[in-house]
Amino acid sequence: MKHVLNRGTGAHHRGNPRGFTLMEILLVLMLIALSASLIIPTLGAGLDRIDRKRDLLSLAAAVDTLRDACFSLRVAGRISADDSRIVIRHEAGFTRAFPLSNPGSSGTIRFNALGMTRGGRLRIVLNGVWEINVAPGMGRTSLERGSP
Repeated sequence: MKHVLNRGTGAHHRGNPRGFTLMEILLVLMLIALSASLIIPTLGAGLDRIDRKRDLLSLAAAVDTLRDACFSLRVAGRISADDSRIVIRHEAGFTRAFPLSNPGSSGTIRFNALGMTRGGRLRIVLNGVWEINVAPGMGRTSLERGSP
């Protein structure tokens, strides 16, 4: 192999140099770290929104479950929300309360002993305003974005 002397610096290198300099490697690592610092907080916020949406869907499912329990047990029941909590209860002795951290939630939905309702709405403040609407009759449940 032929060695060449670089007269300006006195450094030796082979005729076909390979690899990266330390500065090139450090620059690439710095760009990767900068990109990660911008992306990771965005992913965390997205996961938090997914968790909140899952909680709201679970609450909407709890409304359906309460309706089914009222029908099968032949007891009346209700689900209500206020600034501090959501309470689910029916006359067979079941009561559950879930704390809320954001004020502004309100509403009550009642079911009779046949699982029928006059309709109702729960307004839940969680990552924005959400409404759980229950249609009169058999109580079809929907989850929608509410107005502030």
